[in-house]
Amino acid sequence: MGSGVTATCLCGMNTSIIIGSGGMANSMSAYYFPCLCKHCCAIVQVNFLAEQKQCPKCKTTKIIPYDDPTLSGDAGERILSTHTVTNWMDKKLKRKLILTDGTYKCSQCNQMTLRFADNGYRWD
Repeated sequence: MGSGVTATCLCGMNTSIIIGSGGMANSMSAYYFPCLCKHCCAIVQVNFLAEQKQCPKCKTTKIIPYDDPTLSGDAGERILSTHTVTNWMDKKLKRKLILTDGTYKCSQCNQMTLRFADNGYRWD
């Protein structure tokens, strides 16, 4: 199961990312979450259940997930679940992956003006 989000910034950056498992066939081995690739300077979807978490474009491991506090600007309404764009808990990782309607660091302009929004895309 999963959903789609759109990442947009005032600088014009606009991209869609899938979040969640790739589907019923690989739900136990794949869970995608957006990360900032330090090498590509791009927002990429990374499989958090992979042994080696890496950028799917350049294969570097120098990625930062968008739930990392260093990529977070204005917290938005992080405490209220109605302002949570996505929320996933993985027992293997022992962590909760959360995106909110707050601001984040843009991969294109390096400003804390990137926002994630649910784009309504869902699958099983």
